[in-house]
Parts: sequence; C-alpha cells; structure tokens
Amino acid sequence: MLSEYNRKLDELRGKMVRRGKLDSMLYELRRQETELAARVGELASQLQLEQADVDRLTGGFRSVFYAVIGKRTEMLEKEQAEVLAASMKLETAKKELEAVQKEIFRLDWEAGSVKRYEREYQALLMEKAAAMKEMSAYADRITEIEEKKGFLAIQIRETNEAMAAGRSVLAQFENIEQSLSDAETCAQWDVWTRRSLINQIEKWSYLDDAKNHAEKLEWLLRKFKAELSDLSIQTDFGLPGSDGLRFADWFFDGLFVDIEVLSCIQDAQKNLAPSKYQVQNLLSELRKYETGLKRKIEELDLQLRTMAEEA
Repeated sequence: MLSEYNRKLDELRGKMVRRGKLDSMLYELRRQETELAARVGELASQLQLEQADVDRLTGGFRSVFYAVIGKRTEMLEKEQAEVLAASMKLETAKKELEAVQKEIFRLDWEAGSVKRYEREYQALLMEKAAAMKEMSAYADRITEIEEKKGFLAIQIRETNEAMAAGRSVLAQFENIEQSLSDAETCAQWDVWTRRSLINQIEKWSYLDDAKNHAEKLEWLLRKFKAELSDLSIQTDFGLPGSDGLRFADWFFDGLFVDIEVLSCIQDAQKNLAPSKYQVQNLLSELRKYETGLKRKIEELDLQLRTMAEEA
C-alpha cells in the first residue's frame, strides 16, 4: 500500500524540485537578459559613432585634408574595418539576447504548468500519514529512508544535467582551439609566401569558423552557468571582456584592425586555456559530487537490508 503512495510522492517531489530548478535558471537568465540588452544598446551607439567617422572621411574638410597629405585611403580602410567589427559584435549580441529571451519564454511556460504539484504533494502526504497509523513501527523509518533516497536520486539527475552541459562547453573549446591552430598555421605561412591569396582565403575561413564556435561557446557557457546555479556553484569563467563571457568581441576587435594577425591568434589561444581548465575542474568536482551521492544511496540501501534482516 505504501509503495503506491511513495511512487506518487516521488513523482510529485521530482516535479517540485524541477520547479525550484526552473526558478534558479530563470533568475540567472533574466540577469543575463538585462546585461545583454544593455550591451546591445552600447554596441548600437558604438556602431553609429564608427559609421560617423567613415562618413566624415568620405566628404567634407577632413576628407580633403587626408587626401592632400596622402592618407585618405589608409584612414578610410581603417575606419571601415572598425565599422565592420562593430557591426559584427552588434549582430552577435542581438543573437545572444534573442536566444536568452526564447529560453526565458520556454522556461516560464514550463514553470507555470507545475504550480499545482505542491498542493497535490501535501494532500497525498497527509493521506499517506493517515494510512501509516495502522502499520508497524518500521514504517516510519522505512519511509524516511525512501524519501532520502528519492531526494538523492533527484540530486544525481541534476548533477548529470550539469555535467552534460559542461561536456558540451569543453567540446566547443576544442573546436575553437582547432580552428585557431589551423589559422595560426596559415598566418605563419604568410611570412614565407608574402601573403598569397589562397593562403589568405584559408586563414580567414578558419578565423570565421573560430568566430562561429566562439559565439556558440558563449551560449553554452551561459547554459552551463545556469545549470550550476541550481547546485549552488558559483562560477567566473574568466574569459576576456567586461562580463567574463565576451571572448568573441575581445578576439575580433584585434583581427579587423591589425594587419598582422599571427600574434592576435596566439594571444587568443593563450587566453582560452585558463577558462577551459576551470571548466575541466568543475566537471571533476561534479563527478566527485555524483560519486558521493551514489555512496549515500548505497548506505541507505544497506540500512534497509539490515532492517529487513533484523525484523
């Protein structure tokens, strides 16, 4: 009789814990939404300023001045490169904001569908308590152990979800590293081939791959951080940039205004390493945490077997 109560209570408890996780993730995502919205506004203003610089070089007194001293073309190319970089950063920020907003909408909808579970849980718990009054003295202890096991099983599931998110982050780090390594090889060949067209095309193709991987990495890091927030694990991934997650902006700032990109690529590789190492450490801690939870379940199972043998 109690097994059916326990089954229903475990099911409801899992749904209630899911509500708590949803609240934690929504809190983190709304914080990210506020930051990203502000960043989109800042980048839009920056793009307007960069475009204004280009406009001034294509007409008016400044254009004539630089034409006279022979630097108009050089200055125009530099300003146009900065406009391109600012435009790409704005586009990336908008995509991130849209992705965060979509996730908030999805989680809000899911959270709204589980509000009734706490009331159902309390009602079923009272019903079970009434049924247990007529049962043996072991019932209370057995129920307590089963409830602890159910809670530990939920914690293991949440830990596994966090580890899955962390493994996705590590895979994306490796994708970026590979693209940067290929780009570095091409940049080194530039020294010997005097910037051959084919080599230039390959180099920028690899850098474009690195940019796309970096944009995806930022989103995966946000998801990983949201998963960890439910386990009360604080993180600061230490990627370059004001909010710790702006690797793409930091990296591509340099590429579009520097003629020689080899040193910029090498700096990017060095800056990736500490953040990747931190994610690896977090995954190691999560595996230890999971092992500890499984050990506690084994101890509770032993208590149940001991009670059965001594009864």
